[in-house]
Amino acid sequence: MPLIYGEGRKKALIRLRKEIQETQNLPSVLSKDVRTVSLFATSENRPFKTFTSYFNDAPVDLLSIHFMERERELGLVRNAHQVSEENVPARCAIWGIPGVGKTQLAIRYTKIFLEDATVSAVFWMSCSNLEKLHQGFSRLLNLIDHPDQFKPEQNARVVAARRWLEQPEVSGILRWLLVLDNVDISTIDFLRENLPRQGKQGRILITTRTEAVAHAVCKASGRLQLSLELEPPAVENAITFFLESVGVSENSMSSVSRRQVTDLIKFLGCLPFAIEHAASFMTQSSQTIDGFTRLYRGNEKSHILNWRNLFSAYEAKSVSGIFTSHLHDLKRSNPEVLALLNILVFWDPDRIEFETIKTGALSLHPPFEPTKEPSKSEQNRNWTQWFARILMRIPYFGFAFSNKNPATDASNLKPEKTALSSTELESLIKLVSSEVQLQSALQQLQMLSFIKRRSAHEGGAYCMHDLTQTLVQVALESEGTYLQWFRCSVRIVCGAFHQIEDPALPESWHRYEGLISHILSLIKYSELVDPRNADLLTARTAIAAYWCNRGRYYEARETYQQILRIGSNAFHDANIETQWKLGLAEVNWHLGKLDESILLYDEVRQIRESRLGTNHPDTLYALEKLALVYRSQARFAEARSMLEHVLESRKTSLGPDHLDTIQAIEYLAMTINEYAEAENAEAYAEAESLHKQALAHREAQLGTGHLDTLWTADSLATNYRAQGRHLEAVEIYERVLEGRRLQLGEDHPQTVWTLANIASAYTSLGRLNEAEVMWKQAIVGNEQRRGHSHSETLFAVEGLADVYHQQSRFEEAINLYNRALRGNEESLGNGHPSVMRKMHKLANLYRDQNDFIKSIALFERLLELRKIRLGSGHPDMLRTYHDAATLYTLMGKYIEAEQCYRLELAGSIEELGGLHPETKKRELNLATFLRDQELQAEAAEGGAQGAVANEVT
Repeated sequence: MPLIYGEGRKKALIRLRKEIQETQNLPSVLSKDVRTVSLFATSENRPFKTFTSYFNDAPVDLLSIHFMERERELGLVRNAHQVSEENVPARCAIWGIPGVGKTQLAIRYTKIFLEDATVSAVFWMSCSNLEKLHQGFSRLLNLIDHPDQFKPEQNARVVAARRWLEQPEVSGILRWLLVLDNVDISTIDFLRENLPRQGKQGRILITTRTEAVAHAVCKASGRLQLSLELEPPAVENAITFFLESVGVSENSMSSVSRRQVTDLIKFLGCLPFAIEHAASFMTQSSQTIDGFTRLYRGNEKSHILNWRNLFSAYEAKSVSGIFTSHLHDLKRSNPEVLALLNILVFWDPDRIEFETIKTGALSLHPPFEPTKEPSKSEQNRNWTQWFARILMRIPYFGFAFSNKNPATDASNLKPEKTALSSTELESLIKLVSSEVQLQSALQQLQMLSFIKRRSAHEGGAYCMHDLTQTLVQVALESEGTYLQWFRCSVRIVCGAFHQIEDPALPESWHRYEGLISHILSLIKYSELVDPRNADLLTARTAIAAYWCNRGRYYEARETYQQILRIGSNAFHDANIETQWKLGLAEVNWHLGKLDESILLYDEVRQIRESRLGTNHPDTLYALEKLALVYRSQARFAEARSMLEHVLESRKTSLGPDHLDTIQAIEYLAMTINEYAEAENAEAYAEAESLHKQALAHREAQLGTGHLDTLWTADSLATNYRAQGRHLEAVEIYERVLEGRRLQLGEDHPQTVWTLANIASAYTSLGRLNEAEVMWKQAIVGNEQRRGHSHSETLFAVEGLADVYHQQSRFEEAINLYNRALRGNEESLGNGHPSVMRKMHKLANLYRDQNDFIKSIALFERLLELRKIRLGSGHPDMLRTYHDAATLYTLMGKYIEAEQCYRLELAGSIEELGGLHPETKKRELNLATFLRDQELQAEAAEGGAQGAVANEVT
């Protein structure tokens, strides 16, 4: 057990006894039988593995063998990590300038942490952006062989990792340490939401550059935990570290050499990382201290002097001179290797993969003769072909897009050309074209400490310290070649995007995930030097579409908005701008921002109609999407008219079997299905026929497991459910759910949509316990992806309320109905069918609860709204009359009840005719009510006469 500084032997022994006692009291999975352990397993019923010895995930191989001992700082961290009385993990943050040794200190602390004899584990995550955090949580699950490690949805993996850390009785770990390295301001909110919230056996250590971030992540459980600034070490300690690194004995040095080393260390700012780089250069190049001193006293001294006068930029300037000379040596000996480094310094430094370099470098090969400049039409055609593969089928509650999306044709979006010399470019192409030469170059960069390669179990990718990244970029700025190399770097990464054959398919998504972090890194630099880079705008469009396809709508919306702000000023091309507006309209639709979506779709429709004509495919595409938003607003008549026009036009131009025509058939069927009434069997039959027609075509052309085919099958099942054919619907839904889970993941909006549909069918079948579980899952899934007030979230809330109503859990149901009602009223307005449906259900619930006052108030309000919005014979109007009549009867208001029954019958005659079965049923209801009233009147009269006779007697 490590001592606490100033604690003393007696207090240490008391603390040791207390911790041993607490450890012994913790429940252990090892003492339970398999049936008990399986309670904590996943749906596959596979129990967790438990730890029986220590485990260290920290990159201990990166710890310098000459680590500069920082006993004071280590002691402060250990004190901060002592077990508190609260059942929460103890936190501590280390902050300081880049290169000061934060990561080295964290690695050293992990080794001290594991010196305790108890079962312990250390986990390490890079936290500079959200993508890396998600990767870190996924890696944690992989390391512990967690059953949920293979789940495709990121949120599920994050939750599983957090819960595992919070449950020592499951993991078997008595003490754990989670190191969050290089936390950035962009990841603070994610950490606040997903870090373990309980378990005093846990410790969290954070490293970050700024004090503000350190304070933010140290605020937990109502108090501010320790944040520690790590300052550069003293000069004497830094000198000792340097001499040990180069293998020189201090006793063998002359006073002159001693002075030279002192000056050098001061020049390096006493930063441990900078010192280690300098030592690495000396050993790799076999330089002596005198030789190295001559280097920084030569032509590079001006850089050193400039640095001494710019304290705010101390880190970059303090090492730039050393690295400039190093880079100059590399440029003279291996210019093609330096060219590779110049490209890599703009990428995500934590995930540089060999395959990305090799694949993306293909874009450097001109598809034409080197001496021949490509024509504008050739450039446009190349980029149009690439954009065609970016097009994605982005479903909305099961709605799919066409395989050919006219909204994403970017024929005028040309890539920027690099300004490198032909010699530089040819040398670079030769290097990256050979796997052997490329591997050799990476090995050389690794030997020179510009990059490091992670171990195989860490993925095997190369990483680059951010200080190296900064210093090389500073060198490029000084040479005046920064922009040229940046654009070449962009070209390679975007070229790797280019090689993704079908980004619409889920099996391609992992390749997108591997490239997004590089694109984000390039975007960060482009905002300062090349904000209108066409390659990056194209890549950002692809990323926005990818995020939309994954159901990450908020990220997609922000990206489209950024593209429009930048691109509109850059290209002045209406066609490109309308394509981006279509993407933003799509995302707004998914997020339930219907008015914003309509404005954008209608704007694009009008532009295309005036330029291309009413029946042009691009115009029809915008009209079709506008119709679907109208459908979401319950503007069914307008939506149906638009979709019928689209269908007829596509039948004429494309033929009845074309997939775009089939899509139009499906959209029309879904609109008819929603607009159909319970008594309108003909409308349901028409929709069913269209669904089956579309399903047959898609199964034949795409296969039964294709996402578009599953979408059509889901729609057919919804039609069956609306007709009361719930068993048939469930059979189809379950097949669709299995396919979507497999391809899209558990938390994808399409998967959640089908889950809600099954829950609805289960509710109708009386399988209430199963329905309750699925409704709750649907609520959580929709809240995470769409928000608490989205229409689909509220639909699931309403469904759960239906279950509680049937279970007579009235108070719970009332709360949920009211939440759904308020949310829909705010977003859709009082006249939307969804709002009135929820009012009707809530009124019936109050009636069943015998709260007649609240019930009749809602019914009377509902009657007013439906009289305005619906005809007198509309089925919803007739149902309202019937239920209100039932309530009036219970209240003893027979005149009002009779009036409602008569209005119900009159509306049925008007809508369906006097001979319709439903009209006859309503006629019988009225007759029964009147007969009951007569019998009650006769009974009352007979009772009164009997009472009079008794009085006379």
